[in-house]
Amino acid sequence: MSTKSDYERARGGKLKLKGNKTLFKADKTKRKKTVKNTEKQIDPDITAHGGWRRIKEESELTGGISIALECGNGSNCYLAALDNGRFTIGGPHLNGESPNPEEVGVLIIEF
Repeated sequence: MSTKSDYERARGGKLKLKGNKTLFKADKTKRKKTVKNTEKQIDPDITAHGGWRRIKEESELTGGISIALECGNGSNCYLAALDNGRFTIGGPHLNGESPNPEEVGVLIIEF
């Protein structure tokens, strides 16, 4: 049977698990600084289009995402769908305004 001395020999404190923990304080501060620097970088293109961002790589085109096609002349006009199934160029938007619902399409990929 266990005695009180067995319990006294056990170490107290919180449970320590194995894992990818840094042992040195310098590494922890470097990691915190890099996280803070990445959070402060705001893309001006995202704020100009109301939270919508530009797709830079083909790998970002996955199924179930909403897309809006902007006209190339920089007038903040998007491609809009009409009720008869045709497309037209929508009206110009102010800086920071997102596209209208008829100017938003959904990408669906079938395998």
